[in-house]
Formats: sequence, C-alpha cells, structure tokens
Amino acid sequence: VVKSEQKKIISEISGFLEDAINESRNITYELSPPVLYEMGLIPAINWKLDEIEKNNKIKTSSINRSKSYEVGKREQIILYRSINELLQNVLKHSKAKNVNITFRLLTNDYRITVSDNGIGFDLKTMRDKALSEKKFGLFSIMERIKYIGGSVEIDTKPRKGTKVVINMPIKKYKI
Repeated sequence: VVKSEQKKIISEISGFLEDAINESRNITYELSPPVLYEMGLIPAINWKLDEIEKNNKIKTSSINRSKSYEVGKREQIILYRSINELLQNVLKHSKAKNVNITFRLLTNDYRITVSDNGIGFDLKTMRDKALSEKKFGLFSIMERIKYIGGSVEIDTKPRKGTKVVINMPIKKYKI
C-alpha cells in the first residue's frame, strides 16, 4: 500500500520529469527548427523574429537582398545558431526597441547584418570581462563562423547600439 506522502513524492517527480522532457524538446526545436531544414535559413530567421516579437517588447525586421542565394546545409545550421545567439544577446543585454537583420549578396561575399538600437557596450571591456568570467558567447560565434570560412565584425559603442556583420565568402566553382 502506497502512502499518501509517497504518492505526493511520485507525483512531484513525475512533474519534474515532464518539465525536463518538455524543456529538452523546446531546446532541440530552438537549435534546429524544422523550418530551417524545410525552407532554408532566411525563412527560419524570419520565423525566429516573429517568435521574438510575439514574446518580447521589441520590434523586429528583416530585409532580404540576397537574390535567393543559398548557403550549404552545414553553413545554414551554424549561421542559424549564431544569429539566434546574437538575437538572445540583444534580448538579454541591449535594452533595444528594434532589431534588424539584413541578408545581402555582394560581389564576393554573402553578408548578414544584425543591428539593434540598444545600449551598446565597450568591446574591450566586454572582451576582458568574458576572459575573466569564462563567458565566450560572442567569441564562440566568431570561432564558429571562422570554422565555416567566414568572418565577424562587431561595431558597438556605449549608448550607440550594436551592429554585428557576418561575411561569408561566396564559393567560386570552376566549370
């Protein structure tokens, strides 16, 4: 015979397990949403921007001037996760009212710009703090982008917002 105290404990544990399962599903969905695989990078980012706008007090926008250029699957995943992390940084730290993402196809580069009108930060101070506290968000993004052949530029100043530019060289294929 199970006592009421034991039933209460079992019920509580079941609730914790259910929460953990739901949270892991949410994280998996966030990291690799089906729309990324089904429709590509830009629709996935637009979906993410819609979610952010629905759940936060921030206006989002996206401009696509990439002439339907598509990067490879591996690059798409890394770019999606990097842009997602940049957006989370905007939400957590910037106090921005607006965030904009622009996709551009240039002569030699595929350029993605994430910009906000938030409080900005001092890049050197942030770099020093990241090293001392072992928090490497922006630097891990830079490493991931470098790994797939791209580069990241950060333009920010206190009270002037932040602009992060991701440049991916366009692969030239010989015919």
